[in-house]
Amino acid sequence: MTSHGPRPLRPARMRGVITLGTVAVVAMALLLAYTVARVVPSVSEYFLIRSLVGKIALTAPPTDADARDVFDRQRGVDGIESLQGSELNLSRAGGTVVIAFSYEKAVRLFGPVSLLIEYRGTSGGASP
Repeated sequence: MTSHGPRPLRPARMRGVITLGTVAVVAMALLLAYTVARVVPSVSEYFLIRSLVGKIALTAPPTDADARDVFDRQRGVDGIESLQGSELNLSRAGGTVVIAFSYEKAVRLFGPVSLLIEYRGTSGGASP
């Protein structure tokens, strides 16, 4: 009696389907990783803007023009390109300065495909 070992549980045809599925999953994972890598700088810039706006509001600048000037000076240092001081919406409630902002950022993925992200925030952290 000779032993040929255990019989395969799946026919050879099924192995091709599993390989094709694996390739599809890997391709989708790579596409997701590429998209995340392209979006991270934009999200990082948003958090930088939100932090800067919060710091400016805490200093309670005497005029709106002063707040915008501080933002413009600091955006040059931090490399913020998506928003300018003139685009900030400032309001005052009692002695508190509230700074709100909103902007759109198109992140080019590949070819004619882009991802449009709408950012908004306030110096209080809540979205307007």
